[in-house]
Amino acid sequence: MEAFTKFFWGVVKVIILLFLISSPILYFNMVVDPYGVFFNNPQKSRVEPNNRYLKLNYILENPKKFDSFIFGSSRVNFLNPEKIHDQKYFNMSYSMGMPKNHVEDIELMISRGVKIKNLMVGLDYFSLLENPENSEKDLLRKEYPASLLKKVKFFSSYLFYRPSWEFVEKYFMDHQGTDRSKIFISGIATNSKTDHFIAQHPKQHIQSKEIFQPNSKYTINPEIDEAIDEIKKLVYLARENNIHIEFFIHPTHHLTYLHLNIDKYFYALRKLAELTDYCDFSGLNSVATDNVNFLEPNHYRQRVGDLVIAKLFDQVDVPIPDDFGRMVNKNNIEIQILFHRSLIHDYYENTSMNTGYQAPITLSQLIEYQDSVAFTVDKINEMNRRDVTMPMHVATPWLKLKGRAINNNTDTLTPHILVQIGERLFLTNYTMKNEKDEKLPDEKTNLSLGWEATIPTSLIEEGIQEMKFVILNDDHSGYFESGNICSLNIIHGYVSADESKLIEIDKQAKFSVDKINGVDAKDFRLLNNVSFIHMYGWAIDPVNNDQSTRVIVGLDGKEYLSQFIYKRPDVNNHFNISDSAFVGWGVTIPCDNSELGRRELTFKILNKSYSGFYQVKRKINFYDESYFSADANIDLLKDLAEASEITKFSIDIINGKSLTKSDQPIVINEPELFVIGWAVDHPAMEVASNVIVEIDGKQFYAVYGLNRPDVALAYKNERYENSGWRLEIPTDMIGEGEHQLTLKIIAKNKLFFYKIDQQIAIKII
Repeated sequence: MEAFTKFFWGVVKVIILLFLISSPILYFNMVVDPYGVFFNNPQKSRVEPNNRYLKLNYILENPKKFDSFIFGSSRVNFLNPEKIHDQKYFNMSYSMGMPKNHVEDIELMISRGVKIKNLMVGLDYFSLLENPENSEKDLLRKEYPASLLKKVKFFSSYLFYRPSWEFVEKYFMDHQGTDRSKIFISGIATNSKTDHFIAQHPKQHIQSKEIFQPNSKYTINPEIDEAIDEIKKLVYLARENNIHIEFFIHPTHHLTYLHLNIDKYFYALRKLAELTDYCDFSGLNSVATDNVNFLEPNHYRQRVGDLVIAKLFDQVDVPIPDDFGRMVNKNNIEIQILFHRSLIHDYYENTSMNTGYQAPITLSQLIEYQDSVAFTVDKINEMNRRDVTMPMHVATPWLKLKGRAINNNTDTLTPHILVQIGERLFLTNYTMKNEKDEKLPDEKTNLSLGWEATIPTSLIEEGIQEMKFVILNDDHSGYFESGNICSLNIIHGYVSADESKLIEIDKQAKFSVDKINGVDAKDFRLLNNVSFIHMYGWAIDPVNNDQSTRVIVGLDGKEYLSQFIYKRPDVNNHFNISDSAFVGWGVTIPCDNSELGRRELTFKILNKSYSGFYQVKRKINFYDESYFSADANIDLLKDLAEASEITKFSIDIINGKSLTKSDQPIVINEPELFVIGWAVDHPAMEVASNVIVEIDGKQFYAVYGLNRPDVALAYKNERYENSGWRLEIPTDMIGEGEHQLTLKIIAKNKLFFYKIDQQIAIKII
């Protein structure tokens, strides 16, 4: 008995000890309740609670309070249902909410008697490309427990989890100023402190390092079809329950958008259009390219959410940019993709390296006439002008202007319109119009001259600038000048550099390219039929042993500034650089698929003061696979007839080796096969149209039209001067072993081809 008593009290002591040890954890988990699940009081939480549980629990307890719901990830939080007039909407958003989770929650709501009239579902790159599974171990997003057993497991997981010290410290020390008082009114949380800071310090926010760190991932093989299947379930669920459902794609910060696999994103947009109509707010529009519209690259501000609501609910009293929000369906999806591409084109035209700008004319050399000039400035950055008393904020990469004008001194309209911003003049484009315009003088109401201009903001001095317009007379001897039309507050949100003013610094750069389109840079050989090249690495200013400003990447005669910055603690530690330095860089650049053959990437590093650059010796060569047919079953000449005549040609050199009459194959031990020669359409006494190199039946287009004056001289035919050709392809497209190489030459008229008898043996090792 004594032994049992000792054992009993020993167990009690252990239990008491364990309770004393765990009581602070139990107190924090249950009484402090950081995730808000025990007391359903999100207002007191200093960190994000489990909004998925809190909101769904509130709706199930109040099933008749709302009949319309907005679902989506944390981006949807910035759509305020109170801005939707005459309807009972509630915002159901929570962090990383996915379509799969929305289906589960809506099915539960319907089963518990919630009558749903309308559904709005916000989609984005995250749900279309990444589509992650929310783990049941993730306490921030655990689903609502629908049964007694699930409730026991649910609350136990919150009661007994062991929080990290970092989490506890963040809870008590990190006051983010988030107001959750409306979680059970409209479903949204706000942060007026952050909004106020941005409003008071727009330049500081626009140019902050944090705004240049993209949130999205460059996914090589995104699970798009699986993501679309989950959205399909939402469509069917709404249809089966007679619910009106509307999809929209969120506005996406320009760097987050460019950090995507854009070709895959376009594929996802096409697949979505096959399934359902939607409103697309993504792309490099005038909202997405202005950093002031975003808290950081992952979330837009509520003022952007107000624009989304205004567009979706036709609130005509809210001014909305013309390029923001377009309805998409299966019939117009290709037009929408072209619209995306046109915005991308504008973005690169206005953010790439510039070589300086010269005004088209100097007004001091002309006569100024005093006659009035009638102008309208209808749109600035796709937005109708309303308040002309306050300077208009401009932090986009471009200033887009549209309007109309007439010279009152003459009966004829003149196309020579210039816009003057500050002290600089810029040309405009124009179109003639015959239409009634009440804004112009009565005697001219039947005539107007439409004009527009797109000006890189990097060419305009920062600060408040006055804008006026100038019309040249017909012989350019004089001009008519308007008064100040409006004021612009220019903020440079984009890094820019004038190449003509950069000085090359004679110093070895510290530099790396790590990945290109998801492949190790050292292994990058082929561009697999994509429109963009995405790459990242790190770069250091060697003089200051500090972060550089940007990397300049050259391709096809154009140069692009890197857009992204990253933290690279591995590099910082290796080179003993401050932890606060952002030495990682990244860039997405357009790739013109019309370029043939071998292509080259070059690199420069801008120094910290933007005064000079370091030339990087490393160059990366690659090939565009879309111009090769590595499939023996594809016949590039299938639509052409074989010519009965013969023509003139030559295969001069293969990998630096001249051809001989030896029967031995030419041995190639390099990563590329490089062949040069010439060919003509001799029966027509013309150059050929193209040359196809055939290896074991596989056909490859050569680059044709190279200068060969020796051929023109030998045949006494100057038309043969550009008859040279070359082929450069990776040897791994052919494979190791012996192969037979021959040519097929396409005639000048492209109606037939010449087949040659010569076969050349090559051996790749």
